[in-house]
Amino acid sequence: MDFNGGLLRVPFARILDNLMDHTTMNSIDKTNTYVDDIPPCYNAVKPRSEEYLKSSEIYDLFYDGMWQKPVEGIYWKRNNRLFANATNEDVRRCVRSAEEGFKIWRADSVASRIKVLSKFATILADNRKFLLSTLVARCTKFARFYENSSGYCAHDEKLELITTRKPRGIIILREENENTLFFRLTQSLLAGNSVIVIFNENFCNIAPYLYMFSMSEVPPGVINMLSSEYIINLESRLCGTQYSVYAKRYFSEGNLIEKYTKSYTHLSLPKQIVHPLK
Repeated sequence: MDFNGGLLRVPFARILDNLMDHTTMNSIDKTNTYVDDIPPCYNAVKPRSEEYLKSSEIYDLFYDGMWQKPVEGIYWKRNNRLFANATNEDVRRCVRSAEEGFKIWRADSVASRIKVLSKFATILADNRKFLLSTLVARCTKFARFYENSSGYCAHDEKLELITTRKPRGIIILREENENTLFFRLTQSLLAGNSVIVIFNENFCNIAPYLYMFSMSEVPPGVINMLSSEYIINLESRLCGTQYSVYAKRYFSEGNLIEKYTKSYTHLSLPKQIVHPLK
C-alpha cells in the first residue's frame, strides 16, 4: 500500500490497536505480593508516641485526592518533622489512584488541561510564588503546540492513516530542584499523564501546593505523593531503575525548544487512526 504524506484533520475515524501502545502503568507497579516489602526505616516513629506528638510538622502520603496515613503507621523524623514511610501496600494504593486519575485526565482536551493549569499558575501568583507561576504559565503557552498539532497523515486511494500522539500513563518525579520539579510536573500534566512525586529529606515535595492543585480543579488521582526515608526503595519499585536513568527517557536536555518538543514526544505515545476515503 503506497501512502503519501500530508497534514489534515479527520472528524470520523476508527482507532487501530497499536502494538507499541502500552501505558507506563502496566509495568509500573512492581509491588506484587511475592515481592519483598520495602525495608522499614531506622528512625521509625509511631503515631501517638511522645515523639510523634511533639513534632512540629507531620507529612502524610497523598493519593485519591486526599491525605492518607501510611498503612503500617510508620513515620521517619528529620529536623523535628515527621514524614510517612511508604511500604508496598501504600505504593499499590497510590498506583491505583494514579491509574484512575489518568483515565479522567487523558480524556480531557489539551485546551482543557491548559485552562486548569493556567488557573493553577494564577493561584501560585496569588500566593506570591511568582517564579513558579511564570514557569507554569510559560509551559501552558507552549503547550498550544500540542493542541494545534494535527499529526501526520499518509493515504492511498482508499484509506488515510493518521499518526498523532496520546498520553503515556503514570510519570514518576523525584527532583532536588523545585523549579525542575514544577517544569517536569507541568510538562507531564499537559501531555495528559498522571504523576507520582516521590521524596525524602534530600528532594522536593509538593505538600505546600496540593491545596492549590485542588483549587485549580485538577481531578483526584492525577497528582500523588509518596515519601520514604530510603528513596531508592521507591525508585526501584516505581521506576524499575535509578531515577537518573528513568528521567532521561522522558525529559530532554538542550535548548528551550528541545526541552518542550522532545519531552512531549517522550511523554506521549503514537496513536494511529485509519479513515476510509470511500
